[in-house]
Amino acid sequence: MLEFSAFRLIFRGPENPILPDWLGSTWRGSMGHALKSACCHCSDGGHSTDCVYSQLFETPVPSDATRLRKYPVAPHPYILRPHSIDADKPNQLVVDALLLGGSRVHSRHLLNALVEAAAKGLGPTRASYKLIKLEDIRPTLEPTAVTETKPHTTRYIISFLSPQLVKYRGQLMDCDRFDLSGWLTNLMRRYNSLRYFHGDGTEPTDTQVQSMLDAFQTVTVTQRDLRWQRTARHSSRQQKHIDQSGLMGQVSVDLGAAAGLVLPLLMSGTYTHVGKSAVMGHGQYQLQSIS
Repeated sequence: MLEFSAFRLIFRGPENPILPDWLGSTWRGSMGHALKSACCHCSDGGHSTDCVYSQLFETPVPSDATRLRKYPVAPHPYILRPHSIDADKPNQLVVDALLLGGSRVHSRHLLNALVEAAAKGLGPTRASYKLIKLEDIRPTLEPTAVTETKPHTTRYIISFLSPQLVKYRGQLMDCDRFDLSGWLTNLMRRYNSLRYFHGDGTEPTDTQVQSMLDAFQTVTVTQRDLRWQRTARHSSRQQKHIDQSGLMGQVSVDLGAAAGLVLPLLMSGTYTHVGKSAVMGHGQYQLQSIS
């Protein structure tokens, strides 16, 4: 599995701030500016190979890569998970930060950038927040825990905790077009890319990929309860609002004979996410075993 680190940052600030409903984009943009200011001392000609900002925020595809060679950037090795504001604690802001694979060595830089971003101010009114608590939450996210209570079951509930922006066969999946095999295919592709660029560099063989694709076709959806969650983000670079709507809800599945292949992928996906805008917290899900 791809190793990861996970931290929870708890901030205190004003009680009635003006903030977007979904803070993933806000956190990412503000953190990026702070990270570049603190860690990037490159010339205008390009980033050096040891530039922490470039490795985390722009993540180049190496010239000798055998994967995503036509893409300008590789998958970024971090994920920000913003929490909704608690009505009982309106002056608190909480965000989780996950770092994947080799990027774990840059944890201090990313966490410092989040603290600096919060202090400078978030949202249209630049509401300022001060860090009051930092927690290591990796033990609570350990994916192997999902099999401890019912280690031999093949039945699971997949709960979408944030909008799923997953494309399959050229179309964004909605409630009518949800396809579990396509969702799993996206999950596999993202995990394989993250492992290749930020993990042990392993590239699965064509035979291994085909075995997974065949396994996906045998997984059965036993029940589903899906809804369409509308959300958008503002792009400062493009100066426009970008639709970030996606699927929410639950899907119950029976992995059957494919459990040995599919379950490890599903467990890994609980911390790698799936689909577009994963670095902003989209594509998060929870896995729960059922009898």
